[in-house]
Amino acid sequence: MSLSAVGFNAGQSLLNPHDVVAVQAATRAAEKMAPIWPLDKSVAVNPWWHWRERPIALASAKLRSAHDIRLLMPKPYYRRHWLASILPEHLLLAAREQGINSSVDALVDYLDAEDRVPVWKNLSDWLDTQPEQLCKMPWGEEITHQISQSCGLFFSYPERVSQPSDPAAFYHFWRELIQQDAGVTILMGEPALQSLFLALPDTPEAIITEFYRELQSVTAIDESDFEAYCLALLLDINGWASVFAQHQWLKVPDNECVFDRRCALLAVRLAWEWAIWKLLEKQITPANTAYSKTLQMSFIEQFQQSSLREASCHKRQQLLWVWQRALEISVQQTFEKKLLNADPATNFVPSLQAVFCIDVRSEPMRRALESVSSDIQTLGFAGFFGLAIAYDPLGVGIGRPQLPALLTPSLSARPTFLHSHQRKTLAPLLRKHASNKAGGQASANFGWVEAKGLLDGVKMLGQSFGLGHQSNPQDNFSNIDGWELWSGDKRLTPEEIAGSLAGVLGHMGLTRNFAPRVLMVAHGSCTANNAMAAGLDCGACGGQSGEANVRVLAYFLNLASVRAVLAEKGIDIPDATQFIPCLHNTTSDQIQWLIAPEKATAPEYWQSWLIAAGDNARATRAAAMNITATTPANRTKAFKNLTNDWSQLRPEWGLANNAAFIVAPRSATRTLNLEGRSFLHDYQWQNDTDFATLELIITAPMVVTQWINFQYYASMTDTLHYGSGNKLLHNVVGGNLGVFEGNGGDLRIGLPLQSLHDGKDWRHQPVRLSVYLAAPRHAIAAIVQRHPHIAALINNDWIYVFQWDQNERSISRYYNEQWLALPSLHSTAEREAVL
Repeated sequence: MSLSAVGFNAGQSLLNPHDVVAVQAATRAAEKMAPIWPLDKSVAVNPWWHWRERPIALASAKLRSAHDIRLLMPKPYYRRHWLASILPEHLLLAAREQGINSSVDALVDYLDAEDRVPVWKNLSDWLDTQPEQLCKMPWGEEITHQISQSCGLFFSYPERVSQPSDPAAFYHFWRELIQQDAGVTILMGEPALQSLFLALPDTPEAIITEFYRELQSVTAIDESDFEAYCLALLLDINGWASVFAQHQWLKVPDNECVFDRRCALLAVRLAWEWAIWKLLEKQITPANTAYSKTLQMSFIEQFQQSSLREASCHKRQQLLWVWQRALEISVQQTFEKKLLNADPATNFVPSLQAVFCIDVRSEPMRRALESVSSDIQTLGFAGFFGLAIAYDPLGVGIGRPQLPALLTPSLSARPTFLHSHQRKTLAPLLRKHASNKAGGQASANFGWVEAKGLLDGVKMLGQSFGLGHQSNPQDNFSNIDGWELWSGDKRLTPEEIAGSLAGVLGHMGLTRNFAPRVLMVAHGSCTANNAMAAGLDCGACGGQSGEANVRVLAYFLNLASVRAVLAEKGIDIPDATQFIPCLHNTTSDQIQWLIAPEKATAPEYWQSWLIAAGDNARATRAAAMNITATTPANRTKAFKNLTNDWSQLRPEWGLANNAAFIVAPRSATRTLNLEGRSFLHDYQWQNDTDFATLELIITAPMVVTQWINFQYYASMTDTLHYGSGNKLLHNVVGGNLGVFEGNGGDLRIGLPLQSLHDGKDWRHQPVRLSVYLAAPRHAIAAIVQRHPHIAALINNDWIYVFQWDQNERSISRYYNEQWLALPSLHSTAEREAVL
């Protein structure tokens, strides 16, 4: 690796090879941290995305031994599922698949054994375990608090940061703060601490290399040992490390220096360890030599035991992975039984077509709509509807991305207004809204009286009755007359727009047999006083609703000039067909049509169908939301109240219990109740001659659904590091940067407890995503082999990929470039052994 690859400017003096090793190790540790996005642009992220090149069980052992990170549920969780959802057959199949010869009884007994796993301790952790420290402020708590507060200041007040574009800026910012803060020395009762901070090296590279040399002077540690240590330090401040990772992900211009921004944060955490190390050295006197030396040696000895500790952890977790796999087999068998026994729906000429997002909350609504009339056809497509746009209401080239974070907007969607002055009046409204978001909200969601006083209390009370609900003026589309699409500073012509939309309709599978009305149904959530509200909006739209996307798409598909070009491309849309943008409110299960009544030329039948579908969906979902109303009107009112109630901790369950991604024609699943557990993407492989659509689905929506799946998974298995704790205690940091749980500590990421648990039991099962592709085996295999990051996810057990052959009524798993039959107990003896 070259010096430039680990963060040095061309003009910077070169370090010796020994020091380069330290920076390389630190950089590799930093690269393991996944990004998170701001609250108002929430993106569901797999926090272990950068571990996908390792088998999940080995990554689990590494993370557990490094910082007690948990990729598995505690033993009591699996015990509660034993003989309920996990049956002896599932357990035996899981054990056999993983090469474990333990009997069912032995596996059950394992759950009752004590679960002790050796875990690395940072130097601050060792200090906090000493009896002398028990009556003092814990080092770990103070370090996390001090760094966290520094991060909050750094991101909230960029104007106070010199050269904020410098990737190492945070280290310089923190160093100046800590050198001026005598309070830390007083709080920790260590007078020598301040002089050590004043002696800190000038650059993050320097503190990394200096402490590495300090450790090397005591014992021989290799590069991998130092990398593991750096990883443990970053996991101490995992929330903020994820924020820095997002800035690195975006590749913000950084003066041609490629120093990993996460390394600046790591250098700060390492500086605290260096200070403690030096502090212990200063305390080595005849009176306490044994104490300081013993503590240092206990810390150092861990480096020699790292491989043994990781191997021990892996061995101890092997049987727990059998239980996890058994849980997943039980879920997969439920899906597979439904798919294999499904009776495909017959073809028909629809009176209404509705294209929904693939979001799991769309599946029950699609069923509800289809139950209203046999003349309705629904389709599933990614929620940004194939439009790689940024929504730019002011037309100034700075837009809000309306697509997955994995993609970059290539076009700008700009509205045209009914009256020219409306664009001018929008700008101050947007500025005012941004100001309110940054500083005009209660610092704690439910601690509003203390934070904001009686006035905001009255406002929130009014919102509970549906009065004065604040909304983003950017999402007020009422005065928009039309749309323009721009590529840079060039406005697209109807011919260019039609070229893009032909691809969208092709991937959507909607190129012929158009119904008189085609609904483009985006989805979004509506909740009050919810800092994490964007997490309930569309995961395919960067934490926004897909409203802008469907408005743009419907507008251009209704334009005669665009339709004329589409017809030349073989997509002939009848004159009588009207595309109608709609929005599915996932909190209240209402579908709103986004056209003014005078513009709706459709008969009222489709509107009544949407109303009836909403009634059906709410009736099905009422029990899950503890709603006991028995009439449609009362249920509608009760669900609407969820959207306005500022004290509501669980306005909806979001994507909880997601478990599968099914890519197939809707006719194959229309008769199935998938219980809101599956992402549904329409796909007809016979129409995909070059399998370009299949490749797009596997490399984009499948990855997005895996990220969503693992956000829920990680928020459950390790709520301390990857969940955001108790929603009741959330305090918003820096406007939309993130949340604290309470007044400090690390930034909390992931889902709050209330999104996963109903107060009595979990509402989500942490299982890895199962993907069922109704496509030829050779096409699936070829696509996976062309994309190493997809192959890594599959072959290292981060995701399951199956082929569903509808004609043969068979399902097989793709794994390590082989097709495997579904696991089963073939012999009578095997079946009897588990009964």
